[in-house]
Amino acid sequence: MTVPDQIDAAVKHIETLKMNLEKNKKHLEELKMGPKKAQSLNQTNEPGPITKSPPQIEFHQMGPNMVVVLITSLNNIATFNNIIRLCHKEGVEVMSTSFKLNGNSTLQISHETKV
Repeated sequence: MTVPDQIDAAVKHIETLKMNLEKNKKHLEELKMGPKKAQSLNQTNEPGPITKSPPQIEFHQMGPNMVVVLITSLNNIATFNNIIRLCHKEGVEVMSTSFKLNGNSTLQISHETKV
């Protein structure tokens, strides 16, 4: 390989390393911001609208005094805790819970049937 060819190869290699470094820096910044803020950035790194769907809540009657609540698209534990707090405020006993970030969260609740 001639010296000019070696120089061209070295320049291409340095440019590739530079692009990889920039991509890794951007990825590191997204990790520092967290998933919610990182998804709201557009190509120019300006804040934009978040296009996530709101949480979906389904109630499944499991017995006369038992209901299982399935919550999908829940992306933070604060909202999950607010749902539990609302249940307690309404006098509903929360028997067990399961929270999964960006997954399916569940509440198992007990209530008195009103005759």
